[in-house]
Amino acid sequence: MKKIALLALLPLTLAACGIGGTPKGDVTGNISNIPSGQGTIRIAVLGVSFGGISNTSTDYLTVTPTDKGAYGAGLPSPTGTGAYRVAAYTDTDDSKTYNADKDKAITKDNGKLLVFIANDFSGDVIGGISGLAKGWNLVENGKLVKSGTPFNNYDLTF
Repeated sequence: MKKIALLALLPLTLAACGIGGTPKGDVTGNISNIPSGQGTIRIAVLGVSFGGISNTSTDYLTVTPTDKGAYGAGLPSPTGTGAYRVAAYTDTDDSKTYNADKDKAITKDNGKLLVFIANDFSGDVIGGISGLAKGWNLVENGKLVKSGTPFNNYDLTF
């Protein structure tokens, strides 16, 4: 099981490295106000409830931002329709997983959600938002911004 999880994360790690150190991937942005001395900064894709769909899954991306706070990450391949929040957190115990009880420093909600629409989705509106396409969609402050990756300028602030 661990081998499968590690193999699943390999594309995420590789997607984070661009030519010349510039991050690239499905989601890119900058992290600001990074706390120092509290642990390694990591990225998590946290499932959220949205539009009547409950999502409790979490995918951890072993992506470390550049010294200037830039990051890039590949997105997981969910099996069902759901909404996600990309967040940076301080991994205080170096477990490589987000633990709300231990990892107190997490980026603020930036009003952005990534909504994944699966093959089996038969509706045309989720959470009052229409026009969501199959695959990944960026929703900001309750409005569809873009369907399809990449999602650039997905900035995060501690």
